[in-house]
Amino acid sequence: PATAIEAKFSLPFTVSTAIVHGKITLDHFSPRALCDPLVLGLARKVSYGVDENLSLRQATQGSLRIETQNGRTYSKSSEFPCGHPDNPMSDEAFVSKFTDCAKHSIKKFSKRTLNRIVELILNLEEIKDISELTRYL
Repeated sequence: PATAIEAKFSLPFTVSTAIVHGKITLDHFSPRALCDPLVLGLARKVSYGVDENLSLRQATQGSLRIETQNGRTYSKSSEFPCGHPDNPMSDEAFVSKFTDCAKHSIKKFSKRTLNRIVELILNLEEIKDISELTRYL
């Protein structure tokens, strides 16, 4: 992919990034990361298909099969991806993703401010006045 948005919608790139780095963050879509020879080399070996028999409700399902050069095969299926209402993110995963994304914000936040925003978000039900949260944004 030539741009970050192309990379975000490229299954070969995102699958390869996840395999090489064990996770995907916004840093993995930087201009430098888009040229990572290890990720790009692996991406050239990735193929994918669409199961036309799935209903719209089943469209979030997915499976992955890895075949190694020595003939071993690994596979994993997921009915609901992480973040789906039937497979919600843990608070820890949410906080990690939020703080990682906040690093890329045009507005720079101190660690203290980020911690306060996270605290407010994790306790939305208890906020009496939502402007308490919006004043940080």
